[in-house]
Parts: sequence; structure tokens; C-alpha cells
Amino acid sequence: MKIEFDGAQVRYGSTVALAGLDVAVPTGEWLGLVGPSGSGKTSALRAAAGFEPITAGRITLGEAVVADGRRHLPPEKRGPGFVFQEFALFPHLSVAENVAFGLRRLPRAAREQRVRDALERVELAPLADRAPGTLSGGQQQRVALARALAPAPPALLMDEPFGSLDPGLRSAVRRRVAEALRARGCTVIFISHDIDETFALADRVAILRGGVLQQVAPPEEAYTRPANAFVAGFLGPVDLLPGDARGAHIDTALGRLTLARPATGPRLAVVRPHRITVGPTGAPAAITERIYRGHEAQLTARTADGLTIAIRLPSEHPARPGDTVHLSVPDPVETVAVDPDPG
Repeated sequence: MKIEFDGAQVRYGSTVALAGLDVAVPTGEWLGLVGPSGSGKTSALRAAAGFEPITAGRITLGEAVVADGRRHLPPEKRGPGFVFQEFALFPHLSVAENVAFGLRRLPRAAREQRVRDALERVELAPLADRAPGTLSGGQQQRVALARALAPAPPALLMDEPFGSLDPGLRSAVRRRVAEALRARGCTVIFISHDIDETFALADRVAILRGGVLQQVAPPEEAYTRPANAFVAGFLGPVDLLPGDARGAHIDTALGRLTLARPATGPRLAVVRPHRITVGPTGAPAAITERIYRGHEAQLTARTADGLTIAIRLPSEHPARPGDTVHLSVPDPVETVAVDPDPG
């Protein structure tokens, strides 16, 4: 099922939660919605599900316009399944009965098989007869996932679907759920505050800020070629180095860097901390902090003109606070415009 937002707007009184969202999600694609709190992620998801009316624009599911500011098809008539943070389990029904709730039209044998398959996907089959109130938050979240999987919907809308799970179990359940949905060609839009998880699952990421779409791109492209300084910083640690771009180069506090694409005028060089080399030559900087992170050391350095630089080095590197090192960036870098509103 294709899902398309065409200028979709959501307002709460005078507050614009989603400002004219334009993005099309083709059948079978996984789109990750990311952004800070209040960026419009949940509003977009709830608008697609039918829980929030749009005040302008249009939302299309498959070939049907389900919302256009005048019409508003209710959730139960739209088709996608959904998993939201509230879980919304029925306390008077068992785990299995909760999962079977949307399967009442199936013959009993087929319904029971669907329930078993869904519970096995989320590793809850032994708890089928338990009441939701006796389960942990993570277990209840897995019940909600199983209930969404069981009807085999053509599309699924998920808000932090794995957020309450312990790290080890989270990875296993995420993998099994993704395998099942991709095997069916299910279209998925999901929200996650875990960037690593988003990158692992998404075919494309959509980055929102203040209700406005900043960039839609495959994860690697968004990370290496961000549309602006906000996207660069939101998707991971980054050094944004002010400089004067002159075609193929930009002059910064770390010296003259080669540009991946030509640019001119005042720009910010986008340098990921692991791309910075510590060696015998380069710009001098004083190490001010070192944090051990197992396989790597997270260092902070200050250049002669007071610029703070984040660096990632192998954990065995000897640099310590108080040392002076020389920094360089051997690889070509991208640039973004100087952001007048970095918040």
C-alpha cells in the first residue's frame, strides 16, 4: 500500500504541529520519521492512521484519498495497522485474545494459527493465556506488536514500537518483526528516537523540525550529505567548522579542507569526529577531555582560536587531557549553509 502526504497540515488551535508535509512512501518501503520532541512526527503518524484530522492538504492510502481537510475516513476504514506507545490492550482479555481481536472474521483454526505465529515472532508464545495486567511494560509492547502483525495489514504505522524492550531482546524482536513485514511487502512508517535503530530499519529517513520537513533520503545519504546544519547535528556527532569556501576547498580552523562538491562563500564544513586524524602534522589543538567508550575513545580538543572539536579515536590511542595534538581531515567534506537559527 502506497502512503502519500500531499501538503498535509495538522493544527492544534493556533499551533501548527505539521506544516504542509510532502512525502510519498511507495509500497513495501520503510520510512523512519525522526526529529526532536514537538517536531511533528507523531502528528504525521496519527494523521495517516486517522486519529488526527488534517486542516489542509491531502493523505492518500493506496488509491483512496482518506483525508483532504473536508473528508476524514475513520481509522477502522483505512487499512493500515498501527502500534502506538499507549499499547491500548484490553485488560479483560488474555494475551492471545488481544492478538486475535482483529481476526474475528477468520475461521477458528486460521485465527489460532495467526495468533501463534504472531506471538512467536515477538517471543511471547508461552504467555498466551496471561492477562495484560500481569505483564511488564516491555511484554505489553510485544503484545501490541503481535496484535498489529496478526491481521497481515498492507501497511503499518508504528510509534516507538521497540522502545520498552531490553537491548538484547529489542534487537532480536526487531529483526524477526522486520523479516515478517518485509516478506509480505508491507509498507511501514515508524518513529524511533534511536538513530541507530532508524538507520538499521529504514529505507529512507524523513527528518522533521518544528513541523517542517528538512530532508528525505536514504540513511547513508542523509548522514553523509545532510541538507543543513540541523540535519547534520541531529543524525550524529559532528564538527561544523566555519570557513570560507572557494570552489574545491574551504579554509577552516583545521586548515584547508578538500570539498566533495564545489561551494563558495561562508559555509560550514561537515566533519564527522571519526574522520579527524591525529598525526605529526596539522592544526595544533589541546585535548581537554577523554571518555573511554570500549572500542573507541571520545576526545574533546580546543584549537588555538578557541574552537571546540570532537574526535573519535581507537581506545588504545595514548592522547590524554593536557596533551597537544595535530589534527587534519584527509577526506573530502561536505558543506552546509551557516544556520541562522541553530536551535
